[in-house]
Amino acid sequence: MNGKGKMSRSSLMTIVAMVLALCAGAFVFLVSERKESTLVLMATSLEAGEGQVLFEPVTGGKHIVRRFPVFDTAGNQALLVIELPAVAVSSLRIFPLAAAGKYAIDSIALVNDAQRYRWNSEGACTQQQHEPVFRPESPCDTEAPILMAQEDGSITIARIPEQGTVRSTLTRGLLAALSILLAALAGFWLRGAAIGNREGWRQLLVARILWVAVAVMCAYQLVLICRYGTDVPYFDEWAYFRPDALPAGFSWSWLFSFHNEHRIIFTYLLAWLNLKLFYLDFFKQMLFNFALYLGLLFALIRLVKKAVNLQEFYWFAMFMVFFLSPLNWENHLWAFQSQIHLMFLFSFVSLHYAFDEKASLRSTLLFSSFALLAVGSFASGLVIALVCLIMHSLYLGSGMASRRIETAAGVRALAVAWLLVGTGLGLWFYRYPTPEMQRAFTLPTDGAFWIYFLNILSYGFGFEMESVLPGVACLLFVLVPAGMLMTARERRQERGTWLIVTAIAAVLVTLAAISMGRASFSIARHSRYAEFGMLLIPLAAAAWWRALAPGKVRNAVLLFFWVGCFGSFANDWSAGKYRTMRQVNVLTLECIEQYYRGAGNGRCSEATPELLDAAKQLQVNFTRKTRASERDRTTGQQ
Repeated sequence: MNGKGKMSRSSLMTIVAMVLALCAGAFVFLVSERKESTLVLMATSLEAGEGQVLFEPVTGGKHIVRRFPVFDTAGNQALLVIELPAVAVSSLRIFPLAAAGKYAIDSIALVNDAQRYRWNSEGACTQQQHEPVFRPESPCDTEAPILMAQEDGSITIARIPEQGTVRSTLTRGLLAALSILLAALAGFWLRGAAIGNREGWRQLLVARILWVAVAVMCAYQLVLICRYGTDVPYFDEWAYFRPDALPAGFSWSWLFSFHNEHRIIFTYLLAWLNLKLFYLDFFKQMLFNFALYLGLLFALIRLVKKAVNLQEFYWFAMFMVFFLSPLNWENHLWAFQSQIHLMFLFSFVSLHYAFDEKASLRSTLLFSSFALLAVGSFASGLVIALVCLIMHSLYLGSGMASRRIETAAGVRALAVAWLLVGTGLGLWFYRYPTPEMQRAFTLPTDGAFWIYFLNILSYGFGFEMESVLPGVACLLFVLVPAGMLMTARERRQERGTWLIVTAIAAVLVTLAAISMGRASFSIARHSRYAEFGMLLIPLAAAAWWRALAPGKVRNAVLLFFWVGCFGSFANDWSAGKYRTMRQVNVLTLECIEQYYRGAGNGRCSEATPELLDAAKQLQVNFTRKTRASERDRTTGQQ
């Protein structure tokens, strides 16, 4: 009877999983009919406020409203990006950005994957094809949208075309099929926990549901990258085209050279491989960069798993969700930031082998090797490697003193680790460049250091306000459990304690090093720095779990911690920064197209004519999009 009941329950769960998977596929097929278009305003304002755009769907019904902030009040030109809803839109209306005479709109553009329509301040319209290649800008044809100024100061754009916004049925079918497959896999994985009668199956089911939520957030981040990523260099990536870089061919001197104060050996190597395989496709580089990010997440989870019993701490996945917030957008849409992902990935793998009670030669060599890889990935890897080496030495010394570790094995591990890692740290400074502009370090004795440090720390916890108070709270919430672990004699001897405390110390010291170097000339609210502080959320949660005894107090502290993070990250799930970044890159690509067509000066963002010419000589992928424009110009001259 029990067997039949179990079989019936299993069959029911299978049916439920399949039905849900099919529903997921049907949902994706329906909502993926259209791609979003983007409204881009270049405007100035003397008043802060909130802009508003009203959209009228083709099918009629309720109007759709999009609101956006207007921050700048100094009259500086700002890029305002508003995404159109993914429905057929017949017209839109842009309401005044501020009081009359307090703002000006310099240009308006409607952009999608296929084309762009743009109106200047006089209302003159031009259009440009973006896909499959860039075409020269030309006056709008008779099928272009119509722009009209209203008496109340609002602007209406009517007769919006659908070209470039409709996905093919085949594409929608493939997306739906992929959704069904992934949903089915998730459903059967959850089914495996739900049908068992073993002890703790409810906790296992909850844990798997939470990990599925983490996987969904990973998929969300990937969708944002695919939707808003562009194949064009951004900022420091233009350094690839300097004469001593990729144009010179593979060069060991370039590979090991400094980029500012960083050695980024593996980022350079990835760029060279991309050039050979895909003609340096920056969009593909973004996708690989995200794969490295997923590897970093996996390494972090494995590290925590060695320190904490995740079967008991079955809701740990709740703290991983914040690590997937779009607050970290810059490190996803800027493939050059693989250096940060690689540095943390190698560091966490290094820690995996750092605390071995046997002090084996194998674990020492692996610890040292991955620490050296972190050093060669990014300047912060130097700091983390040094912290890990010191903590590794303290662990061995403590183990030998308490006779948990054999003296001979401990001494050998100390000697090998200091020889390898110490030598690597010393060689890192070989030919260290003198910065063009000498900036003195901001020491912890200076109040500016603490203001910067506490702000950059709290930013990783989702606080975007300029205030030291959230930083103090975050710092205490990280240090207190670490201190409790290291002051408790029994806990201090455990490997898991050293893993978690060392990881926390490495991140904090790295943030301190960044503060010392950047506090005098940079802001703490750069998205690229958020990843550092984000790492402390799951690490602090693991520290609290180890530091507190099982019971209501531990659960209450962790729940309070999670609710606090949920509140601070509540406004950090928007794709707004991704949209803006895409439009910045599209403007750069348009500038490049004009230069290759002979109509521009070649100064596009960080690019110069020399760098653009070098990219063209290398036949880099983004230059191929502009060749049709160049052919049109050549044909016209003939």
